[in-house]
This record gives sequence, C-alpha cells and structure tokens, in this order.
Amino acid sequence: MELHQGGRVKSDNRAATVGTERAKSTLRPYFVPRFRAALVLATLLFLNAASLLACPVCDSETGKAVRRGLFSPDFGTNLLLTVLPFPIFLAIIALLYYGPPAFIQRRPPDKADLKAPTR
Repeated sequence: MELHQGGRVKSDNRAATVGTERAKSTLRPYFVPRFRAALVLATLLFLNAASLLACPVCDSETGKAVRRGLFSPDFGTNLLLTVLPFPIFLAIIALLYYGPPAFIQRRPPDKADLKAPTR
C-alpha cells in the first residue's frame, strides 16, 4: 500500500477498486435523481397540506352540493365522456405523423389491371 497526499491509502488490489467504482457508477445515475424528485414532491405536498385543510368552501353547503353533483351515479359516464376525446386526438396525431397503416396504404396496380380492356 502507498500513502497519497491528503492521507488516503492507495490499494494494490485494483480489481476490488474497479468493482466498487462500477457498482457506484451504475446506482448513482438512476437513484439520485429519483430520490431528489421524491423528496421535492414530498416537500411540496407537505407545504401545501395546510392550504388544502384551510379550504373555506369544502365544508360549506356549496362544497357538499358540488361533491354530490360530481360523484353522482353518472360519474362513470361523465368521466368517460370527458376523457374520450384524448385517444381520438392521439390517433389522429399518430395517423398524421406515421402515415396510414400498411393495410390501408395504396399498392401499385398489378400487371393484370394494366391490360387494355377487351371487347
């Protein structure tokens, strides 16, 4: 073993060092941003909890009437009708971007179709 500047000890066993560096390098790119994102999300939810509990309309008669209107027996139908345009728009955008499917695309005419009609 050798002693470097700063008091670090350099190991003679390079295989062990390479293995730990590889393990650290594969975990870091995925774990750290996800952990930061989860931490930021938890912080934002914690800070907004007070404003959610301080809603003046939620406990009033108006809030109760709105909840009854939203979560009525027609909730499923209303949700379906609200979400229905999105897959249709996505299908139109995909059709414009990728072109029509292969079974709809025009094929060149066959040689039999190019013959002159006989009388």
